[in-house]
Amino acid sequence: RAAEAEAAAAALSSARAPAVHPTAVVASSAKLGAGVQVGAFCVVGAGATLGDGVRLLPGAHVCSGGVSIGEGTVIHNHAVVGDETAPGRVVLGARNVVGTHAVVGARCQDLKYEPGSECHLEVGDENDIREFASIHRSSRPEWVTTIGNRNLIMGSAHVAHDCVLGDANILANATLLAGHVRVGDCVHFGGAAAVHQFCQVGDYSFVAGGAMVERDVPAFLMVQGDRALLRGLNQVGLRRSGFDETQLRALRHAYMHLFVSDGAGEAHLEERMAQLEAEEGFEAGGPVAQLLASIRGSERGICKFRFWAEPRA
Repeated sequence: RAAEAEAAAAALSSARAPAVHPTAVVASSAKLGAGVQVGAFCVVGAGATLGDGVRLLPGAHVCSGGVSIGEGTVIHNHAVVGDETAPGRVVLGARNVVGTHAVVGARCQDLKYEPGSECHLEVGDENDIREFASIHRSSRPEWVTTIGNRNLIMGSAHVAHDCVLGDANILANATLLAGHVRVGDCVHFGGAAAVHQFCQVGDYSFVAGGAMVERDVPAFLMVQGDRALLRGLNQVGLRRSGFDETQLRALRHAYMHLFVSDGAGEAHLEERMAQLEAEEGFEAGGPVAQLLASIRGSERGICKFRFWAEPRA
């Protein structure tokens, strides 16, 4: 019985051993977890770590250095993770998907970057990074480009150096985020939207396709156009995210008071926010309070309401 148990254990261990195609190149110092599959013509560089169950499809390239890929992640054909020319770390969490020809963890394009200095990227769990997307590392050693969990980054989208993305965001095809952009949670970007460097995009907001965003987008709101203007409350997105009608009514009231009421304009925005806070039933920590905090937290100024930029008919 002992011999049978040992044989069964050996068979199980063998079944979970890394499977490396004979044409693949795997550095001797790379660490491969149980059940890793490395396909034809893949490259795994020195010092790279692949967690249990990671799959590299034919032609995938995991670069040398501080590259760590979490369990269950799939790297598709000809995708590249890391950068052979840049020191620092690239960390992907568990169960991510990196699409064909995507580049995750490349050296940044910031001209102020000093060649040879460390730069970093950290990606959470269960992100879907589609074909030809590019995500760059930070521009300085003390900063980190950060992607949260459960984001969908569609084909040809670009996330530049030092960006920070939260969770459950959708970047449609060809969305472009310039350096240092901050994106909250549950934000949707339409195709070919672009965001200026250092902008903030608040939770549950919606950026329409083709929008050119040069100011901050407050939480819960929609923006559209070149240059992007406020176009209303993101009611469809909020309902899909589970906001109830009481919360939606409160947000609609706040939006109308802030941006549409008589005398509304940038010059009186703080006064109108204070009026909302003084209303009976104002909920500290509720959605309206979050909207006001998002506006007050703006460093570049928020996108203008369309009637502030265009005279009313």
